[in-house]
Amino acid sequence: MSKNVVNLFFDMDGLIVKFNQNASAEEISVPMYYEDAPFFVRTVKGILLAMKLAKLKEIKEDIEINFYILSAAFSSNDKDFLLNPETNDFAKHKLNSLYKNGLMANSEPDFYSMLSFCDKYSLTRDESFELGFDKGQVIFCSYGHKKREVLQHIPYTSGINVLFDDYSNNVRDWHNLKSGRIGVKWLNDINNIRKSNDYTSEFYDCMLEVDEFSTVIDGFASSPQAIATSIMSVVDYAKDRLTLSD
Repeated sequence: MSKNVVNLFFDMDGLIVKFNQNASAEEISVPMYYEDAPFFVRTVKGILLAMKLAKLKEIKEDIEINFYILSAAFSSNDKDFLLNPETNDFAKHKLNSLYKNGLMANSEPDFYSMLSFCDKYSLTRDESFELGFDKGQVIFCSYGHKKREVLQHIPYTSGINVLFDDYSNNVRDWHNLKSGRIGVKWLNDINNIRKSNDYTSEFYDCMLEVDEFSTVIDGFASSPQAIATSIMSVVDYAKDRLTLSD
């Protein structure tokens, strides 16, 4: 392998966007609901800071680090897997929310001023515009399908593929070291408070025994810097596995 490739897939609901567990079925069935959902500000800062660190790492090391958002959305056709924001209203409003909250490249600069983003991380205005996701890096899949199926539908997924997700079933299904997939459990304001009851200690201990790597990131209690550092630690771990497999 000429270059080590690590692809990072970030869930949206419950990781980037706050999940309202008290929302009614009627509320979540309206596409506009997703455009106005509040974001985890520290998580947004942490992911964007990780993008900056990744760019520096790519310059210094023989590695390519790709960032993606992988989010499920409702679809009227159960056979659909990848959803196009131009034809699916749920995907469209989710994408709009990413633009509104500054996670898309070339988003409005007011977002960075509001968070003092440039000052906090010593970014120039040009750098702040470069950071973020392009449309091709935001992937929407239909509910009812397994997220790992996305690797069969999109190009450039060679190397190690990492999923950051707050839903344990997604993490369990994704995580398969022999297949080059690493699942990382993300704690938020709900599962952190509940001590992540859905993420059994048996499963956690099993994964630690298998790969000797902490597979949990506390995105709720951590600072943006700590979140970014944790993300890059996963990148380092993934690169080590690529090196061992060469």
